[in-house]
Amino acid sequence: MIVWGLGIGGGLALLLLGKKSEAAGTPASSERTARVLQNVNTRSGPGTNHAIIGPANTAPNDAIAGATVRVLRTKISGPGALEWWEIITPSGGRGFAAAVGTDGTPNLQLL
Repeated sequence: MIVWGLGIGGGLALLLLGKKSEAAGTPASSERTARVLQNVNTRSGPGTNHAIIGPANTAPNDAIAGATVRVLRTKISGPGALEWWEIITPSGGRGFAAAVGTDGTPNLQLL
């Protein structure tokens, strides 16, 4: 997040908030959706080092196989080799999910 304000002496000040890894990524179109191919954990940030946003398979962490999720951003880098997508789950939970599992099996497929 970028915040503008007045600095000392009346000059403009710029403040960047958030983590670098979360700022990167490719924005999806406003109505992009994806099908969940296998149950995924929705996390608070892009990486397994971030907390899961709720109990598995329940709101707001309900990105389960067969569900459709809204996609906000794709190709977000996290720790390791996984690619993360920022999604909104069927119940409205907002978080990050790995596009492909650690075994190489796709978790999400753009529609």
